[in-house]
Amino acid sequence: MAISTGPSATRALTVTAEDHLDGRGALERAAALEIDPGVRKVFSSEVAAMSSSLGVGVGVLRDLVRTEDRPERFKRIVRGWSAKVAEAIDAGDLASADAWLRAIIVSPVHADVFSEEVMTAFSSLCRDETFAKIMIKLASDPESARAGARLLSALGEPAVDYVIEQMAVDDPILNRRILVDFLAMAAAGDNRLLVGYITDQRWYIVRNVAIALGKTGRSQAAEPLKQLLGHEDDRVRVEAIRSLSLLDRDASVAVIVESLGDSSRRVRGAAVSLLRASPSRDVVPQVLTAIESRSIGSDEARRLVTAIAGRKDPAVAPALERLATKRLAVGAARAARDAAKEALASRPRR
Repeated sequence: MAISTGPSATRALTVTAEDHLDGRGALERAAALEIDPGVRKVFSSEVAAMSSSLGVGVGVLRDLVRTEDRPERFKRIVRGWSAKVAEAIDAGDLASADAWLRAIIVSPVHADVFSEEVMTAFSSLCRDETFAKIMIKLASDPESARAGARLLSALGEPAVDYVIEQMAVDDPILNRRILVDFLAMAAAGDNRLLVGYITDQRWYIVRNVAIALGKTGRSQAAEPLKQLLGHEDDRVRVEAIRSLSLLDRDASVAVIVESLGDSSRRVRGAAVSLLRASPSRDVVPQVLTAIESRSIGSDEARRLVTAIAGRKDPAVAPALERLATKRLAVGAARAARDAAKEALASRPRR
């Protein structure tokens, strides 16, 4: 980049294709020459206008905030940054919005003294209308899901709070099932953003949080989900065990088996269905233990035997024979014994 130090410098500055390849070096050379502040202002505006080289633009922006030490100039830069993010969102370009947003808030390079200015600019982005535009774009364009998920994750807590508010209104911006997916996206980077809501007094909010925790796919979500197994509303408990089964199919088996003793028939039914569908090799021995410990009811015992009988697992036949030969069986044990005999009788002989 050829930079003139004469009076016309602020009018003649141009960014060529070659400069796009070395935007950072150009900025550092300009700073080293102590160019007039007006040049830097024009440089900043041209970099912000780059659309063909997003990566270079982001890199130069990071250099700007790293090297700038003048408060007023820094404020102008971050105001331009937030405007750039907002413009990308307005245009439905969620990938660019995410790239510009992360340029400053992820792995920040600015001086700590300017943190308040960055947060002020960030807060200006976190308006209801901004979140609404992102949600509508995501719902209407499945191909933007990956970029949208990253953007919501970068927005973090404000995005989570907005989605929660939408779940509570009579006429939400989108179907609540879709909002649960967006809640999971916003909390994917940090499950702690949802933890504060597991004590919410609204059961439906807690239920949706339980579903979202499972959708994040993060092992850290297991602990708050286990806390929800004691929730007073059985609809919350159902979603808690379902989400736990998504996070770790093997580790969740013991928790699901324990839920067979839940006071709610809805929870017990969900537990049986989850065990039937689980591919874990832990299912048969855990079910056998639950039946023999008499910790479940007759209906659940019978359904469980039927469920494991159809599994392609070498442990099934020995388990059924063990149950079928029980003597002096009563209650759940008797129901399991009868179901085991029926299952053995219907199995093909070898």
